[in-house]
Parts: sequence; structure tokens; C-alpha cells
Amino acid sequence: MFSGVEEFRRLEGQLFLVLARELEAGLSGLVRLCRGRRNGRVRAVVEQMRPKLAILRAAPFETMLDPEVTSGLRRFFEREVRASTRELGAVRVAIEKVTVVLRILDLRVSAIRGNLRPEGVTEYRRQLAEDLWTEPSEAAPAAGRETDWRALPPELHRAWLDRLRTEWSRLNWYYLGEALRPPAFELIDSRTELGRWNAEHRTIGLSGRLIVERAWNEVIEALKHEMAHQVVSELWLQPGASHDSAAFRSACERLRCDARATADPGKMVRLEDSEDPRDRVVAKIFKLLRLGASSNEHEAALAMERASALLARYNLDVSSLGTEKTYFRRLIGPILLRREEHHQVLGRILGEHFFVHVIWEISYLPLTAQGGTQLAIVGTRENLDVADYVHDFLTRTLEHLWQEHRSSPRFRGGRKAQYLAGVARGFLDKLHEQRQRLVTERALVFKSDGRLEAHIKHLYPRLSSSGSSGVARGDEYHAGVAKGREITLRMGVTERSGTHGGLLPGRPSGDGE
Repeated sequence: MFSGVEEFRRLEGQLFLVLARELEAGLSGLVRLCRGRRNGRVRAVVEQMRPKLAILRAAPFETMLDPEVTSGLRRFFEREVRASTRELGAVRVAIEKVTVVLRILDLRVSAIRGNLRPEGVTEYRRQLAEDLWTEPSEAAPAAGRETDWRALPPELHRAWLDRLRTEWSRLNWYYLGEALRPPAFELIDSRTELGRWNAEHRTIGLSGRLIVERAWNEVIEALKHEMAHQVVSELWLQPGASHDSAAFRSACERLRCDARATADPGKMVRLEDSEDPRDRVVAKIFKLLRLGASSNEHEAALAMERASALLARYNLDVSSLGTEKTYFRRLIGPILLRREEHHQVLGRILGEHFFVHVIWEISYLPLTAQGGTQLAIVGTRENLDVADYVHDFLTRTLEHLWQEHRSSPRFRGGRKAQYLAGVARGFLDKLHEQRQRLVTERALVFKSDGRLEAHIKHLYPRLSSSGSSGVARGDEYHAGVAKGREITLRMGVTERSGTHGGLLPGRPSGDGE
């Protein structure tokens, strides 16, 4: 309940002082972390601003607040965030924290000085909650430069070791029923080894280079391999068993990891040049999706419907003929610290309409030491290719539609999460209706893939389902639903240059487990 401008100023003033003190502490920590020229640049800015920060912190009234202090500092550190590279991961985390605090302070200064009216409080609160806490991303390494994991702070190394212990415990429970005793963990610096099991000292070592340069699921695969060696050594009492021994392959099977070498990049073939009939089906589907780039909405919608019908017919034909299918697992999309409703609905779209099984897996961001979740899809390689493309297309389309909606003259403020959830739901409803037409007009009968379900039970023997609360069904949600029903899948000039229409892995190597 809004109780007047004075009460608002009193409450915001208290929060403001807490944030101001946090800002000074963050800046001091940042100066200690920075090295070389960056240290000099950051120190110079902080020293120049320190007198104004003192005034800002002590200011009891809005007349003494100086917006240029927070705005200037905010712009400086936002530039630093953009300029920082992956090799400065720990510094980047500190800069991001300072930047977020400065964004909030900037809004509070503007709100307090602006003599906020009661009707403006809701919008002010929305601004604070939205577009401030973005997903932390791992910046790409500078061109031609390798990440030196040893130069990162010891605190980060300790966080990695703690996470590896947690992952080991989870895998030991999930696949082995806690049959193993916990080993010691260490980080190793090697260009030739991803991991190492030392039976004498009961130690598992993982490459620090692997952790900072590769995706977290690859770290987990390396950990599983070393756990397989531990199983052979301690449970089956064969400490000398080699990588190609039957015992090691059996242990890898228990842990659901591949005992073979990784895919050979030289065994890549162009999708359109492949002689495999499955690849030709996928190529035809993508060709139909390219027709979806037509400016004629009727032609675009017809192309999308034909692509969906071809995908459905292909999967039904394979099932009815009893053709042997090989299933793979693929991780798509970013690691999410917070999973919103539209992320969940995108997963439903893939699982219900694109012949893949969807699982949200636990993951980790090593350079920020934060846990999250990532979407995994399981199915045949050709279905993974289509589902991967659809997910990428819809993710970009949702963001584009939100920016378009936000810049519309009719926009009166609203929650992004509500709008995106509505768009995703509208497209899901459209796909439901399209499938019903296929059932009615083309006499297609959709049924589950029993072999895929059996494969899922093998990969995830303790898989459980969980629900989550959705966003409020307000005006933004319903506007999103209407817009989502207008989406047509298409593959135009913005298509990704990776798997689709480009190179596909050779058949033997696969996509994962």
C-alpha cells in the first residue's frame, strides 16, 4: 500500500544507504582483484569518484543526490563488462555485481529526485525487478589467446573442487547406489589428459584447462570416465584394467558414458550430400522451412504445415517398419540460473511436437561458480537436428517479439516474463490445432516411441518429474498468446551456420550418450 511520498523516500533512503555501502565495499574488492593496466584504470576512476561517493552515501535528502555519480560509474563499469574476457572470469563476476548495484542505485536516485507519484510506484518496482538481473554469461576468450586457469583466484579453484565432489556424490548415488567411497579431488594441468584416477592415493584429478575451456557436460563425461576406473579398481578389484578392457567398458555402461574416443572432425559430411535416406529427409524438412521465409503468410504457413507433416510421416514410417533406430542426447540453449515459464513451454513444444524426449539437467557455470539447469533432448539424430533448430528459432523469435512489443506505441508497461510465456503458449496451441488437422485430414495416428522411452529409462534410471508455478495471466500474457499464434517456423537469412544445412557428424560418432 502506497502511504505517501515521504514514507517512500524514508524507506528508499534506508535501502539506498545499504546499497551505497555495498557499492564502496565492492569497488574496494575490485581494485584488489584487478591487475596491470586494468588496475590502474579502475583505481583512477574509483579515486576520482570517491569524494562524490562519500557525499552520496551521507546524503539525507534528495536535493543532495548527484545522478551523475551513479550514471557515470554505471556507464564505466558496463563498458568494463563488455570489454572483459573469459580469462578474467573472477574479475568479470566482481564487475557484474558492482554494475548491478549501480543500475539499482541509478533507478533509486531518479525515483527519489523525481517526486514519484503514487501511480508511478508500480512501474518503478517493475523496472527494478526487470532487465537488471541478466543471466551471467561466460565471455569468449580473446582471439588467439588461451585461458590460463592457474591465474584465476584460488577461491574459484576451491569452488570447482567442491562442485566436483557434489557431482561425484550425485553420480555415485544415481548410477551406483552409493557403492563407492569418496576419493580426494585435485585439479591437474595437462594438455594430454582430461582426467586421471590414482588408485594408490585414491585421487581423481580433472583438467583445469577442461573446466574453463569446455562445456560443463564434457567435464561430467570426464568425471564419469575416472569414476569408471575407480569402479574397476575398487569394486571389481582390477586396478590394472586398460581403457579397452571389458571391465572398463562395463563400468562405463553402468555410469552411462561412452568408453570410445570423441568424434573425429574429419568425418563430417554435408547434409545435402549424404547418401543416408534419413539425412535426405531432414534436408527436405529444412528446405520446406526455408520456404517459410516467404513474405506471403499463406505460403509460409503452408510450408510449415508440410514440414510438420513430413516429419510426422517420417517418424511414423520408421516406427511401423520396425527400422532400427539409434538414439542420442544433445544439450541445447544456455545454462539458466532461473527457469521461467516460457522456457518450460519451449521444452513442451519440442517434446510434444518434434519427436524428442525433453529433460532439464543440472549444470554449472565454472567462471561464476553458479549452478543452473540446461535443456537436454534425446531422440534420433535427425529429430535432434530439427528440434535443435526449432528451439534456436523460437528463442530468437520470442526476444524479437518482446522488443517489438515493448517499442510499440500501445505498450503501457508490463512484465517480460508474462509476455514471453503467452507467446510460447500461443505457438504451442497453434501446433496442437495443426496436429489435429493432420489427424483428421491425413489420417495420421500419433503414438509414443516405446524404444525411445526404454532408452530414456536406461539413461535416467531415477528420473522424476516436477512442476513449477506459472506467471500471472494478465494483459501481457494474453497479448503474447495472440502474437504466438501468428508465428510461422521459417529458416531465412538468420539461420545458424552450424548443423542445419551445413555439416553433420558422421554416423558412427553420434551426439552424446
